[in-house]
Amino acid sequence: MSTTINKLFLFLMVSLMFVISGCGKSDKPGDTQASAYAGMSDEEQLRQRSQERYEALIAMDMAKVYSYATPSYRASFDQSHHAGQYGGQIKRERAEVSKVEIDESTQTAKVQMQVWSKTSGFGSQMIELSTYSNGTWVKRDGLWWFVEPR
Repeated sequence: MSTTINKLFLFLMVSLMFVISGCGKSDKPGDTQASAYAGMSDEEQLRQRSQERYEALIAMDMAKVYSYATPSYRASFDQSHHAGQYGGQIKRERAEVSKVEIDESTQTAKVQMQVWSKTSGFGSQMIELSTYSNGTWVKRDGLWWFVEPR
């Protein structure tokens, strides 16, 4: 009888540990991302996150692009609304961070990306373009978030 009670007690303790270990997890996008940027300077983190976001945009991985939006934006707008903001009129080919300006007093930054893309021209001719795209980022809880246009 005591062996059965010991096994039951052990089972309950292990089960309790699994339940407790899951309680601290957050479902908020970005929470698991923070550790990937630990030890980076603000500029390094901005350059990395801006590049990752644009690479997701080039790949049309709209769920990933959405994950870089501010928490307040994600609380107000769902992924389908967000994806609707990005039309398919152009095909983004590549992008590079060209400039980062950080305002430490407001925890905001302006990031300029040089973007190479193609768009339909006259007839079947594709027009190749290079342009600059400026974005605003805000720092919240140690992580930089892209401010989506509403």
